[in-house]
Amino acid sequence: LLGLFSIFNTSAINSAELVRDHIPARLSGRTSSILDVQFKEGHMREYHVSGGLGILSGNLNLEGPIVKDKSSFYLSGKRTYLDLFRDESNPDPDIPDISFSDVSLKLNAHLNSNNRIYASVYNGGDRLFDTFSYAWGNRVGSFRWNHLFGSKAFSNLSYSYSNFYLAQGEGDLSANDTYYQR
Repeated sequence: LLGLFSIFNTSAINSAELVRDHIPARLSGRTSSILDVQFKEGHMREYHVSGGLGILSGNLNLEGPIVKDKSSFYLSGKRTYLDLFRDESNPDPDIPDISFSDVSLKLNAHLNSNNRIYASVYNGGDRLFDTFSYAWGNRVGSFRWNHLFGSKAFSNLSYSYSNFYLAQGEGDLSANDTYYQR
């Protein structure tokens, strides 16, 4: 939301590492910088719920087993709520209607001692409604299969999807009014 909030729901992050200069081969080996963020995988034995409310936004996190000791999920969401209290019949012209929402889900399963699969999705969007309106966001998904051949060899097969959208125009906009996608 115009750089005021992090794209990450910090309670869903397991670890984060900023890698600068020479990037290791596991991160594609390029010369640049990468923020490597690892999200929580979800508890394999128990269900947990957490959340928080702030002045401008709130978040909710749910985690637990799908099949005990075999698979789990971690669902995380955050949203501003000032737009919910806006009086549409008599809006204050000095306060723009601005909001964001983000939802992420991570699933993981231990198929056996040599095979694990992971799937994750993220959908986030920001909106600014004023005389001229903007809506933008990201949709991201990934699937990864990790196979161990032995104590010294493994493989990761990954599929990922990414979509950025930007819509602009007059009036109320949504992701369906997309003018630019990448």
